[in-house]
Amino acid sequence: MPQPLILKKSDGFYEIPLFEEFNARALFTTREKSINGSKLVSPTQVHGDSVYCAEAAGASGEADAPVPEADALITRCRNIPLAIRTADCLPVFLLDTSRRAIAMIHAGWKGMRKKIISKTIKQMEIKFLTGPSELIAVLGPAIRPCCYEVGEEFRGYFD
Repeated sequence: MPQPLILKKSDGFYEIPLFEEFNARALFTTREKSINGSKLVSPTQVHGDSVYCAEAAGASGEADAPVPEADALITRCRNIPLAIRTADCLPVFLLDTSRRAIAMIHAGWKGMRKKIISKTIKQMEIKFLTGPSELIAVLGPAIRPCCYEVGEEFRGYFD
């Protein structure tokens, strides 16, 4: 039975202890900062469904490395910190406990409508042979129904 998800705060960072037993670190923050001396791999987010695979070459934080246009990042490379930005959208963290692959997903309503989470899992399956049953998923903070209203045009978007 997995331990309950408890977020701990230190110096503006909120960590997910559940991932620590797999020697992986997942956190969220409101601060811009490098981690372990590596520049964060952070996509240009477009509220879409594109998934970018951060590989050791080209994604290690070089100044001239292209910034991908995507709303989800995946990698199996150690020491490549991934970052997504959210305000009211849902941050989703995925960890493949067998293959040590991770994903960070910016899941806004447009991306959710385009099934960004299942597309990210599919890309992890293709690239890393991840089985969905081997994933741990953690949802970060997001807007709540009490604070966000939508119009009638949303009625048919989701079941």
